[in-house]
Amino acid sequence: MNPFFARTLGYSVAELTSKPFREWLHPDDETATRQQLENLTQGKKVHYFENRYRCQDGSYRWLTWTSVANVEEKTIYAVARDVTEWKKIEAALRKSEEKFRLLFDKSPTAMGLANMEGKLINVNQALCQLVGYTPEELLTKGCADITHPDDLAREKQLFNQLLSGEINSFRLEKRYITKSQQIIYGLHQATLIRDIEGHPLHLLGQTIDITQQINQTLALQESEERLGRIISTISDGLLVINTQGKVRFINEAGINLFGRSTPQLMNHPLGLPLGNDQPTEIFIQQPQGKLIIAQMRVADITWQGESAYLVSLRDITEHYEAQQALSESEEKYRQIVETATEGIWIIDQDNKTTFVNQQMAQMLGYEIEEMMDKNLFDFVDFKDNIRVQQKIQERRQGIAETHDFKFRCRDGKELWTIVSTNPLFDSQGNYLGSLGMITDISQRKKMEQALSESEQRLEGILTSIQDVVWSFDANFSRLIYLNPAAQITFGFSLEKLSENSHLWLNLIHTDDQEIVQYHRQIVKEIGHTEYKYRLVRNDGQIRWLSSRMRCVYDEKGDLIRIDGIDSDITEQKRAEEQLQYNATHDPLTNLPNRILFMDRLEHAIERQKRYPKFTFAVLFLDLDEFKVINDSLGHAIGDQLLQEIARRLQDGLRGNDTLARLGGDEFTILLEDIEDIKDAIKIAKRIHLDLTKPFILEEQSIFINTSIGIALSSSGYEKASEILRDADTAMYRAKADGKACYAIFDRKMHERAVRRLQLETDLRIGINKQEFSLYYQPIISLENGDLMGFEALIRWHHPYKNLISPGQFIPIAEETGLIIPIGEWILKEACQQLKKWHKQFPNYSHLKVGVNLSSKQLKYTNLIDTIDQILKESQLDSKHLKVEITETLLMENLQAATEILLKIQERDIEICLDDFGTGYSSLSYLHRFPVNTLKIDRSFVMLMEPNNENSEIVRAIVSLAHILGLDIIAEGVETQLQLDQLRRLGCEQGQGYFFAKPLPPEEVENLLKNSPMWNGFDFP
Repeated sequence: MNPFFARTLGYSVAELTSKPFREWLHPDDETATRQQLENLTQGKKVHYFENRYRCQDGSYRWLTWTSVANVEEKTIYAVARDVTEWKKIEAALRKSEEKFRLLFDKSPTAMGLANMEGKLINVNQALCQLVGYTPEELLTKGCADITHPDDLAREKQLFNQLLSGEINSFRLEKRYITKSQQIIYGLHQATLIRDIEGHPLHLLGQTIDITQQINQTLALQESEERLGRIISTISDGLLVINTQGKVRFINEAGINLFGRSTPQLMNHPLGLPLGNDQPTEIFIQQPQGKLIIAQMRVADITWQGESAYLVSLRDITEHYEAQQALSESEEKYRQIVETATEGIWIIDQDNKTTFVNQQMAQMLGYEIEEMMDKNLFDFVDFKDNIRVQQKIQERRQGIAETHDFKFRCRDGKELWTIVSTNPLFDSQGNYLGSLGMITDISQRKKMEQALSESEQRLEGILTSIQDVVWSFDANFSRLIYLNPAAQITFGFSLEKLSENSHLWLNLIHTDDQEIVQYHRQIVKEIGHTEYKYRLVRNDGQIRWLSSRMRCVYDEKGDLIRIDGIDSDITEQKRAEEQLQYNATHDPLTNLPNRILFMDRLEHAIERQKRYPKFTFAVLFLDLDEFKVINDSLGHAIGDQLLQEIARRLQDGLRGNDTLARLGGDEFTILLEDIEDIKDAIKIAKRIHLDLTKPFILEEQSIFINTSIGIALSSSGYEKASEILRDADTAMYRAKADGKACYAIFDRKMHERAVRRLQLETDLRIGINKQEFSLYYQPIISLENGDLMGFEALIRWHHPYKNLISPGQFIPIAEETGLIIPIGEWILKEACQQLKKWHKQFPNYSHLKVGVNLSSKQLKYTNLIDTIDQILKESQLDSKHLKVEITETLLMENLQAATEILLKIQERDIEICLDDFGTGYSSLSYLHRFPVNTLKIDRSFVMLMEPNNENSEIVRAIVSLAHILGLDIIAEGVETQLQLDQLRRLGCEQGQGYFFAKPLPPEEVENLLKNSPMWNGFDFP
């Protein structure tokens, strides 16, 4: 052997070689070593073997051998290496590994070790219990196999952040899928284990089962009632405390913590510090003297419809006692006391302070040192001394209690507290003093004061309001509260109403008894209700009341009373009835209006559907020339006339007939249950007869009649609007037939009305699409045949009906007001066209153009501005423009028309009176009008014969025009004979088909290019 081997064992070489090597072996290694020697002697090479050798100092060292035998030499060659230190390290590692294995396997926290591919390589029993698999089954699965699919993405994202080094570990709530396919919730924390070079080796996961907490949270959200059942079963003390500090709920664990019965705790203030949203440690003094230390958490909740606090109390007394036993340090106990949120105060048998914590000193505004050894009476008012003495005496008797008490602070302010006191005795029962737990309730006292003042204000309000405020017990058998307004509403004193709870019910109108009883029952089922009923007072008055009631429950959810407010709505009801009447009646005549009439008409239609033999008729009346009365006598007389007409019409009808005013001068009558159309005609004739009598209003006799349209129900109407529409159509037919008559609706009337409506629609479309054009009829001098000008006449080129004459669409344009844009377009187009011809044909620059104006245009306030603008834009001299109006138009509004015409004349525009002789023939007014020209209507010209009546009329008109200095134009000249007669009568100008029909612009231009042919006529 070499010397290094000898030194390793602490011997000399001689000492080692003097004895067989087996004497130096560890006894436990002899057998294994002998076996290795036999292997060597058999020629087998031993590459690695280890055993222990005793050193000189008695210790053993581990050696590892690599050996080989030479059989021929009978010698064994071996090389040894001292691995004793490595063996120590290995033993320490095994011990550490065993310790880790025990912690891993026996930990109550579910733990698993996974490789970087996510396959589980080690699991503990807690994890197996959590997911319901055996260890062998789990080691065949990956982490993803037991994780809910919806949680994989989030966990993978966190795992990637872990690998990248962004985070050292992560924690998340996740769901696990158990072997039985149940879902459990776990709070999972993952940590990455790296090798010495920082490469990731394994992922260690730890999971706490939070399924119960999650389920509790879900249950809390579903129902407060269920919350009560759940929290009653858990080990932590749970309380619900309202904003006034009173206990509304406490579970069994909470009752045990306080050591008091449920009645002692419920609806009583405990003085807990609820304002802190962080976990807080508090002290609870039980009546038996035991001091409980609890960790408190507070959260805001809604409990049975009111704001409240959920207080969680976990008993950590044993934890503190264990700490105290381990540390045996009074200082540590003092630190715990100093961190309490309550004040702690200990006095001895002489009432001197032996201990106060920092919180107690701060409450009173002192330092701890200042309070020590001071007497309790130094901190209370003199007037409270007797009460304090009584309390101290109770402590000496071993009585512990909790009570409100007022201390006096250093600055003189009051400190209201809840004091929980417990007497202290030694082992022989001698009184040593008492321990007090003091909670500041000054804020609560202020709230109580504010509440008291609020209650006083509320009582004042309830006393002063006019609504009846009441409270009944749960069965409506006992009246709990009734405010003074009930005396006025019910007509009885509060004493009588309170003594006899059935008196109220007896006052309810007999027709409303059932509905009141129904709502008294339904409120118990749904918790609230509203309804209206009538009350019959003792003096016979009937009052309408609107009642609103709601149920009030205790903390258990049991109904304890029913509160309500009854408002007197009698005046509101009367107003509603009046509003209903106003909504369905005409305010001027008090007759039914359109709404009520249509409603009754709908009922009549429905009745006819049920009883086919039932017949009814609708009469639509429109007063003739009522506007003249309004304009001449004033609207006040007009309104009186409408009232008198309504009375006269009503007197002539049967009791079951309905007379209504639709508006303006329109009335409708519904005749129900008639035999046939003859009954309706009879009524219409009677109306006409009744209206022939004069109405005497303000000493004036006024005559008026009406046009009546009749529609019979036999046509099978479905809607009220249909038969009213047809009666209206028939009324217009009566108007067209001469007024003061009636017309019976037939299908042809409807067809005409439909055609008219379609024509109106087409007219509006035609305006937008510019389907109109102007034709120009020449006006010729009858003296020499020269062309004097044109009359512009509109034509409508309908896309489907071809050319439509003005006689068909101009009346519709007048009614609808479309004549305004049409008239403006005619004026603009005519002026522009004439200006164009003036430039194109200078020899005809003297030509004028005549444009017809309607009554609507004269009433159009912007007419003058429109004319000025068109003349300016077209650059036409105003003297070349003529406007043509009719006699009827002038007489509709004499004063207004005259003013407009004067403004037109001021602009040097000629005014022509068209169709003269066919209207009022108001010769007496003619000299007042600013007229330049008279046009003889074609009806006189066409029937002219030598020396007949029409010739004389034309002669008179021509003579009149000459006397007044007016030009004269004859319309409708179609024969040479007519031309000759007109010339002999002195008529200066004429127009008609004898000269030319109305021509489109291009034909007029061709005419002007060539010499007009009228020079070839029989002119002198």
